Amino acid sequence: MGVTVHGLGEVALEHEGYVAAILLDGSRTSTWAREVAAVMTGKFCAACSCGWAGTREWDSDRGTEQYPAEGGKREEAILGEWEHHITDVVTEVERQEATAIIRCLRAEAAALEAAATDPAAMPAALAKARDAVTELADRLSDSAAVAQALGERGR
Repeated sequence: MGVTVHGLGEVALEHEGYVAAILLDGSRTSTWAREVAAVMTGKFCAACSCGWAGTREWDSDRGTEQYPAEGGKREEAILGEWEHHITDVVTEVERQEATAIIRCLRAEAAALEAAATDPAAMPAALAKARDAVTELADRLSDSAAVAQALGERGR
């Protein structure tokens, strides 16, 4: 069973972190079965449902054919690497969102400037700008909440 991080927006919930066993052929799995145990290297890494895999390899704390103890310090350390991954993903998504909001604000400013030369167009331009700014304020509020949650996580 994997883990997700709540409080970092929808993108974080699309990622599920888990401990993966590294197999002899270099592939990874989160499934344990006798057939899998026969091809396990005894090493484990952090992995994500998006396809990302951690770079650090860990030994199990329970033998080469067993996953690290659930809830144990080894599993916690492995999943800690995944948490860095999800924090990086969320940070990048929020950076892209901020860039998109800036573009939208600049477009609205340009539209208002263009409408200023046509008094008949000004009421419609103001109404459109008001709606756009309201939507952008909501998006910024969501981003601020995610930024605060990231700050509380220590990054």
